[in-house]
Amino acid sequence: MTSAENSVTREGMLAAAERMGQTLSAVQRERGEVEASINSLSGTFTGGAANEYKRAFTSWFANVTDIESALREMIRIMQDGAQHVGKSDADTTDEVTEASARMAGTFGGLSGL
Repeated sequence: MTSAENSVTREGMLAAAERMGQTLSAVQRERGEVEASINSLSGTFTGGAANEYKRAFTSWFANVTDIESALREMIRIMQDGAQHVGKSDADTTDEVTEASARMAGTFGGLSGL
């Protein structure tokens, strides 16, 4: 593996967060569609069937809620990571620029050798 295969960029992390955001939006839209369908069907079941139907939907809804929460957390992690990578990159660039200026000013290059 090369270092490029293992590198992380601010842009890549932001793009991943954006894709996860799109996925979250799609999940939320689909959840709304399923909820509308369930609400329209819920009046057609009675007795044990109604109870089983409600139990199944409650379980499904809890799973979807967990998925939405996980996506929100991953989006936050990617956005925070992108901010950290950007700051680290800027800090490294500043440190190198400062060190380069000190070396050029202090040692006058290699002319003293």
